[in-house]
Amino acid sequence: MAHGPSGLQMDFTYQSRDLPRTMDELGRILTNTSNVVPGGLVCFFPSYDYEKVVYSHWEKTGVISRLQNRKQIFREPRKASQVDQVLGQYSACIEKACSEGSKLSVNGAILFCVVGGKMSEGINFSDNLGRCIVMIGLPFANIKSPELKEKMDYLDATMVNTF
Repeated sequence: MAHGPSGLQMDFTYQSRDLPRTMDELGRILTNTSNVVPGGLVCFFPSYDYEKVVYSHWEKTGVISRLQNRKQIFREPRKASQVDQVLGQYSACIEKACSEGSKLSVNGAILFCVVGGKMSEGINFSDNLGRCIVMIGLPFANIKSPELKEKMDYLDATMVNTF
């Protein structure tokens, strides 16, 4: 999606993603989406830190309360021992909302996850658990990480001779 509901261009570069107008527009997108998508909405952030920044901003600006009018909110825990509990609660909330239908004002749940986190691999968000998947920006590798530096040095050394 190139533009949000108010026409703002969605720019999740590192320089722009923390701007209030960017986070506000993202909030409008998710609020609109949560109003029309039943069941589960899974939202992937590029990092735990960015998810925390956005969530905090949305708490201050009222986006979280607007989202909670339609979806119960769950957040990926940092501790691996808590993942099963959060997934169980997320699933139960969706099952209840889908089975009771229009009797509830809440039409499902939203799960805030992190790309490369505990909930981004090996979990099947099938059927009602993942009626809509939202990817916020793209995660980029940390160019200063020792692992990436070693890999790049290795590739530089071995690939020079292949061309």
